Amino acid sequence: MIKKFTRLMLAVSMIGLSFGSMAQATDLFISEYAEGSSNNKYLEIYNATGVTVDLSNYEIWRISNGGSWPESITSLTGMLNDGDLIVIANSSADPTITNLANATIAFNSATFFNGDDAMGLAKNDGTGTFLLIDAVGTSGPDPGSGWDVAGTTNGTANHTLVRKATVCSPDTTWTTTSGTTTANSQWDVFPSDTWTDAGMHTSTCAPVSTSNDSIKPEIANGTFLSATSVVITFSEPVTMVTATDISNYTIAPGVSVTAASQSASLDVVTLTLSSALMNMSMYTVDIVNVTDTSGNANVMDPFNTSFYYNSYNGSDIIVTEIMYAQNSGGVQDIDYFEIHNMGTAAVFLGGMALSSGMDLEIDSNLTLAAGAYLVITEDVDSFMVAFPAVTNVIGVDGGSLSGGGETIEMVNSLDEVVTSVTYDNGAPFPGYTDLESIELCDLSTDYTMGENWYYAGSVSSTVANTIYGTPGSANSCAALPVIATYAIEDVRTVDANFELDSLGVYCALEGLVYGKDLFGGGYSFTIHDGTAGINVIAFNNIGSFTVNQGDEVRVVGTIDQYNGFAQIQIDSVSVISTGNCIDYPTPTFELSEETESEPISLFQVRLADPSAWPNAGSNANLDIITMNGDTLTMRIDKDTEIADSITSGPSGLFNLSGTGGQFDGSAPYDEGYQIFPMFVSDFDTVPSTVSDLFINEVMVDNQTVVADAQGDFDSWIEIYNANATPIDLTGMLFGTDEPFYFSRCQAPVVVPAMGFAILWADGEVEDGAGHLPLELLDADFLGFATKDLTILDTLEWDSSLTDVSLGRSIDGAGTWVSFEVSTPNASNSTGIILSVINALEANPLNVYPNPASNGNINFNKVVSFTMYSITGQTVMIQNNINRLDVSNLENGIYIIETTEGEVVKVIVN
Repeated sequence: MIKKFTRLMLAVSMIGLSFGSMAQATDLFISEYAEGSSNNKYLEIYNATGVTVDLSNYEIWRISNGGSWPESITSLTGMLNDGDLIVIANSSADPTITNLANATIAFNSATFFNGDDAMGLAKNDGTGTFLLIDAVGTSGPDPGSGWDVAGTTNGTANHTLVRKATVCSPDTTWTTTSGTTTANSQWDVFPSDTWTDAGMHTSTCAPVSTSNDSIKPEIANGTFLSATSVVITFSEPVTMVTATDISNYTIAPGVSVTAASQSASLDVVTLTLSSALMNMSMYTVDIVNVTDTSGNANVMDPFNTSFYYNSYNGSDIIVTEIMYAQNSGGVQDIDYFEIHNMGTAAVFLGGMALSSGMDLEIDSNLTLAAGAYLVITEDVDSFMVAFPAVTNVIGVDGGSLSGGGETIEMVNSLDEVVTSVTYDNGAPFPGYTDLESIELCDLSTDYTMGENWYYAGSVSSTVANTIYGTPGSANSCAALPVIATYAIEDVRTVDANFELDSLGVYCALEGLVYGKDLFGGGYSFTIHDGTAGINVIAFNNIGSFTVNQGDEVRVVGTIDQYNGFAQIQIDSVSVISTGNCIDYPTPTFELSEETESEPISLFQVRLADPSAWPNAGSNANLDIITMNGDTLTMRIDKDTEIADSITSGPSGLFNLSGTGGQFDGSAPYDEGYQIFPMFVSDFDTVPSTVSDLFINEVMVDNQTVVADAQGDFDSWIEIYNANATPIDLTGMLFGTDEPFYFSRCQAPVVVPAMGFAILWADGEVEDGAGHLPLELLDADFLGFATKDLTILDTLEWDSSLTDVSLGRSIDGAGTWVSFEVSTPNASNSTGIILSVINALEANPLNVYPNPASNGNINFNKVVSFTMYSITGQTVMIQNNINRLDVSNLENGIYIIETTEGEVVKVIVN
């Protein structure tokens, strides 16, 4: 019934306003709007009503980049005295603003606006429903950079707007209030960051006088408490004598008012009826002779309206199709949704209303037959252009569906929910498009669950820009669509030009989120599934999804490539699990196609020019120099906030972690590789102090000697700790040809003081702590190093014997021998030596100068040796020399092993 009263009241409230020199202030309004540089944004709300106002009855509304009221809501609190104002400011705004005595900085979300974001003031209509009363900007399409104001192009962007002193009332008609010239606008426009009037407002408005009030009371709203109780809300306090006089209220046919009780606020009256209102019946209401409490005792104009009473509260009505966006080149204003009667009997719709989604009261005797469909659309005429064959359609009273998702809800006369669905433009609902409606494919499934909705599969429109949908009839997707899910490595293969073989493939990928989101107003982040990584890109936010490292997600979209960088442009994303451990990145010494979208780390690098470090809030590409003397590119992205926390670039050596990227503008896409640090902790400038850890014994081919906890006989490695305190191996480096970190996603391996720990080289990390992602049977080298690649120990062998271990004759020192009887997890002094592998000489090998910058290095004796890179590759073999020219070697760390088994580390820089 009486939602009509609300619309009537709004219409009447804008009639009869006097615009003389002393116009009356009817309500709060926005007196100043500032969209300045950085976070210098605020709204000013002014009270010239003559009374103190409870701000809890008001809200700040915002629409971002076009859409419908409201996309964002901020509730206000406190009391605002007559003649006073509040300044709702961003907490990061200039102190000139935040230090104002009447500044409120607790509502940052209300100030996250730009020039193309509409801002509004809404008020409680007395029933808990908030209605827009004042606005800067308007709902609908994104205006671009901003709206024009007073002849100023894009006046709402990078300007300060001050309401003129003659404006006394709020007004939602933006086309009127903005004006086309300075003369006909309600606003004065000032340059960006003009705050001269902030915190004060000049007004010629006179407050409403209760003694000289000439405004008649009106019906503001009406609701049903039950079939025998109706609540009437007046626009102002009314006298008890007239408000409680039951003869002033008539409901026909067949119903009389037996009692009328008034609230303490004097503006709400509850009517008790003689008999219950009947479902599906039409009634007429007349209200007369009610007087306000002013000195003039103004008498209301007679009020009359008709309504259908509807008490249907079944579950047969469901929403089965939603179209909330259209291609900008096609027919506009055809947002629609479809309802369906699942039951075996007709359902009467008269008296039902939309309480969310769009504005609609069904004021006819409309009935939805069993099994029938009904389309409810934004604009019937526009809809018929696109779907001329669909006749079972009605239009709404106002509003449109939100492209960002919202709740569509239909209620009966008692505000009991008849049907309700909260859709979204992302997972688990299908992602945003401007081509298709979304449909409930299987009507037997729960229509409130997003995973049961799919894109429409049939074409029903006749416009040039085709719209896929089946409004008003059975849905098209009887066979549910199947989206292939691939391993990321399968979509990352490239051709001879390094172009992706899978370009344009629509698919699903699953993986863990690594790092941060590098794209405001959308997404750019990395996922990795254990086989490979890929960049995930979206140009708009999808539902409420936020990027959190460690979340496992499923994304659906199209494989793409941007300047050589592999991407998937997504239209949906869903979170599978949260809080997953992110292990240490993969050690690397160069950037290539293999490092793209991989979590990687580089050792002991330095900035080529520390003074090039970016300012806070800025991006930068910086050159870094590796330990091998190579120059690589490090990208500092402002969205990581690294430059906000690290104010100057590191001046010395540091370990660097991040995610591999690429920016190569032309084919073949085999250059422009980068590393993106994501966190401040990715810059490790603290050197390791760990020492005196040794590879003490190794059994390459273990068949019968010792089994792990799973009963498997696998290769094993014994580590000896010669320190007086236990050592946790987490974060240290180990490996054969390629090093890896001891995992932080497993229980730590701790080597006791002066004790031993067994590591299983079985490639079965899922078996728990101490199980390594490597196997020894095909290897001939082991390396052990600190986090910054300081070598702790190495071991090389030519061949291995079954059940024979290699080790030191003395724990942590002595001759390398093979043991006939091995000593796993015990001192080697108890082992039975089978043979000596290499004996330590009395004249140990010495190399100088070390480090060497160029020219020759010298040996203290004639030696024959093999030189290895730090990753185990053979660099050269020399025989019977005592001097070596290193001028042609790249900068880095090298291992020299003589034919006598002596090992020495050489640094070239």
